[in-house]
Amino acid sequence: MGLNNAMEQRCAPDFKALLARENDIELLEIHTGSVVGLRADASIAYVNPAWVAFAQENGGGPAIRDSWGLGRSYLESIRGPLRLFYEGLLQNAAIAEESLHPPVHEYECSSARVYRRFAMHIYAFPKRSGWLIVNSLLAEFPHGELRIGELANFENYVSTAGLITQCANCRRVRHAVEHERWDWVPTWIEHPVDGVSHGMCPICVSHYWPKSSDASTMVPVASRIKEIGTDTSLRLLSLCRRRSRID
Repeated sequence: MGLNNAMEQRCAPDFKALLARENDIELLEIHTGSVVGLRADASIAYVNPAWVAFAQENGGGPAIRDSWGLGRSYLESIRGPLRLFYEGLLQNAAIAEESLHPPVHEYECSSARVYRRFAMHIYAFPKRSGWLIVNSLLAEFPHGELRIGELANFENYVSTAGLITQCANCRRVRHAVEHERWDWVPTWIEHPVDGVSHGMCPICVSHYWPKSSDASTMVPVASRIKEIGTDTSLRLLSLCRRRSRID
């Protein structure tokens, strides 16, 4: 099946129901990084517009359209020992009941002229019925112009109140101008800066608090997380996750 920007061409009908139960599809659709949803057999069942755009912008449009549509195995694109590594990432990704932290893998995906580095967050669905792979851009610049340690522009992540908002779960940082954008800034993971306010990024909220849960219970707690510290946030997250599964 070819891929384009029409939702019905980018998401299998039965998988759309799974996504709607476990995540907020609208958030995945506007995410600036590529997102791919996989079935339990690792076949592609969903891609967001950014996934299609990245392929088209980097010369992969025709091949993606003709050969890598819905139903194709995601792992078939990975060769040799690297395939075993990615199989392990998927199989070892903890479901919500096991851990609050999705595994993160950093990787390079550069062109001949541009260096690019990404972070891959892997969210496992309940009973390992599939996975959601969310990619976030870490760095992008012409080869030889910058170094990894220089990629974080502090001003891009500081709000008008002088605060940096970091997801207490996946630890991505909210962009101060493009508010829907959350970036993985490894420098700040290794060396935390002052003025950090821990909240929750929309994708983590929608994964751990599915739409099927009681909105009157979830929304007040989600808004409170923006105002409290990491430890308390994680305790509340665990509590709400348990309540949402019971409900």
